Amino acid sequence: WIGYLGDNTSRALLMLLSPIIAFFGGLPGIMMHTYEGWQVAPFVNPLSNSNFKVHDYNNEWLRIVAYQFIFVMQYVGLQTFSLGIFGDTSALGSFLPAVSVLGFLIGYLGNQNPKPKLELFGHSTLPLSWYTIVPFGMSTILNVIAFIHLGEHVFPNDSGVLLLIKSIAAPILIGAGGAIEG
Repeated sequence: WIGYLGDNTSRALLMLLSPIIAFFGGLPGIMMHTYEGWQVAPFVNPLSNSNFKVHDYNNEWLRIVAYQFIFVMQYVGLQTFSLGIFGDTSALGSFLPAVSVLGFLIGYLGNQNPKPKLELFGHSTLPLSWYTIVPFGMSTILNVIAFIHLGEHVFPNDSGVLLLIKSIAAPILIGAGGAIEG
């Protein structure tokens, strides 16, 4: 792998750290569900409702914070993998570190009020701001491109559609698992 990554151990480290970062990004959701006793209940903001009781409602404020952390950390994991694959010397990689930091700052510090209107049974199902969703979406696309680039090395005897399917199977299945869980 080191040879594939241009004898750059930093790129190898970034590539290998990406799934660990993504794993830690999922922990706030588990913490939120554990706090709520894994109950299915309406979301209510305890900061605006003095009658809030954990056994009657899910904590909307905690949900917003947990989702924010999950998606920002997933962004960091995706970008870390892409940085490992492309490095900072390729045509794409020359500006990738700066764009990655900018995307993180926008996703983490950006305005959290403009949210997409996605409701199920009259309740919001996506408590994320567009400032978090857009960098995450862009990093997802870049990650798929990185997997295709990696697939050319991992599957040297394949080409065309077969190479594409084998290359993007992992990120598509991981994303589908996250969508189902969410």
